[in-house]
Amino acid sequence: MRSSRPRRIGALPLLLLCGSAVATGADPSPPRPSPDAEAAAACIRLASSGARAAVEQASRMLERPGLDRIARLRAHICLGMAESHVGNAEAARSAALAAAALLDADESLPEAERSNGYGAVGDVLVTIGDIQQAVALRERAYDLSKRNDAPLWQIRTLIQRAQLASDFLDDLPGAERLVRQALELAVAHGAEEGYIYYTYGMLLVRLKKYDEAMPVLDRALALLDKTAEQARPILASRIQTHRAEVLTAQGETAAARRLLDDSLAAQRSLPDKLGETVTLSKLARLQLATGDAPAAIASARKAEAIAELGGYRIERQQALDALADAQAAVGDAGAALATARRSFALEAKNLRTQNLQSIAGLQAREAQQAERHRNERADLLRDLATGALLVVVVLGTGFAAFQHHLNRRLRRLGDTDPLTGLLNRRAAGRRLDRLSPAADGRTDVVVLLDVDGFKSINDEHGHPQGDRVLKAIADRLRTVCADGDVLARWGGEEFLVVRRDVGVDAARALAERLRTAIADAPFALPDGDLAISASIGFAAWPFFPDPDGNPWQDSLGLADRALYAAKDAGRNGWVGLWGTPAGVGTPTSTLRRSLDRAQVRGLVTMHSHRQATATGVEEAALSLPSPQR
Repeated sequence: MRSSRPRRIGALPLLLLCGSAVATGADPSPPRPSPDAEAAAACIRLASSGARAAVEQASRMLERPGLDRIARLRAHICLGMAESHVGNAEAARSAALAAAALLDADESLPEAERSNGYGAVGDVLVTIGDIQQAVALRERAYDLSKRNDAPLWQIRTLIQRAQLASDFLDDLPGAERLVRQALELAVAHGAEEGYIYYTYGMLLVRLKKYDEAMPVLDRALALLDKTAEQARPILASRIQTHRAEVLTAQGETAAARRLLDDSLAAQRSLPDKLGETVTLSKLARLQLATGDAPAAIASARKAEAIAELGGYRIERQQALDALADAQAAVGDAGAALATARRSFALEAKNLRTQNLQSIAGLQAREAQQAERHRNERADLLRDLATGALLVVVVLGTGFAAFQHHLNRRLRRLGDTDPLTGLLNRRAAGRRLDRLSPAADGRTDVVVLLDVDGFKSINDEHGHPQGDRVLKAIADRLRTVCADGDVLARWGGEEFLVVRRDVGVDAARALAERLRTAIADAPFALPDGDLAISASIGFAAWPFFPDPDGNPWQDSLGLADRALYAAKDAGRNGWVGLWGTPAGVGTPTSTLRRSLDRAQVRGLVTMHSHRQATATGVEEAALSLPSPQR
């Protein structure tokens, strides 16, 4: 089952974390806010540590007539943030969009107020998974705040972009570069805060740089006093959750369990539903690692239920992955498969929704911009046209890049075998259709590998353990294959490898490395180590040194024949077929019907593992099975 999934790196709304100036939306020389506006700012600061109280406070404020515009805006923001913390996704979305509507309708608001407002609404929408609208709002916030050269704005922008790169574009190296820039800027300007190190520490954990991650997370804890006071409890518990993940990876499971239990207690009392979901998923992973699969199932189910209610899409997928692995560990193969399919379908749905809504949102914003310009005075229109065009170009470029990344992830999702992470049969076939080895006179090799006796593995050890073996075999094959190889799960326990521009000696060496990668070390299963072997067949592509070549399907058919010759010869071996110049013009269909005769006539050479390992004796021929299986 899959366990690698994007995880949020900016879980706390930055409006809360960046200090009181950001939280109140202060201008360099702002007018004094009204008492209602100050009360709404206090509600925002309360949203993380006292979410339920903040919901009640914001709701009461919004019911009052005569609330001034800044107070009303901040009250909607407070309500959206607090509702997201208690896990009410729809209520959070409604409040956030109401705040966005107020910002769109009133351009006379102070620039810092509008920039903070758009950024805060974007943070809420990211938390509940509405990435397409969040991107647009964060672009607006950036456009407004870029006039202010304060380091705080630059740090905030870098962190937000890192969050998008990590969580939704799956670009961890890019996210790490952005956070490093933010951290360097913070150090240079004396603006270090815990949330920056928290973000950086989570990225290092995702990159499995555990030795680097722990000091960074410890530094985040040490800097909590520079974080907005109301945000400290939630940030502290989340830092401890990720410190526990590092300890789990380092084998210190008892210490990790104590930290996770403490984090859960804190998150339930705050409440912090998003943090609780993450912590429960990590607890499930720890329980699974320590052999308590039934407890892991219970923890993962709780995490998934909270994430579903809160609209936490990424966290829900993490919980489903943990649940599927725990179900597999107790031998419930049917439930594990059903859960994995739910996770897979959820990711595909989320990506498609994000992609379509991003395009629709961009079109709507462009239409609004055009309508606004048509209604303005002609002289002002001329002055604004250039600036407006730049905004549209910037947004369009950003969304085009975002759409490109989403489309790429969708294609990868549809091209990937969900169990092994390799290409699936359909995707591998499309890739081979694009290759034309005969065009430049090269010879490639098509290799088929079939796990020996796999049915008995499933029968004796169970399908979950069979799945574990297939995943492990895929990992071993990756270590043998080069970057340019086509490596795919061809079906069941069968794998395909295609390597470009090789001769017969290199093809023999590749087949032997593939064989030994599987056979030379046993596979660890819960009930003991298991020795496994594979039979391999390969064939040249194009099969004959002919400028017209032959389709890859013909060479695949010959590799399949060679594979079954290897099985008939005793398994745990390989057989290869290579055409000679004498066979040019011979249809491969004729060869498949009578390979033995073609070998005798010198049209085909056969190569085998037994020939390669014999001492002083080389077999003249191997009997090939008939084409029927």
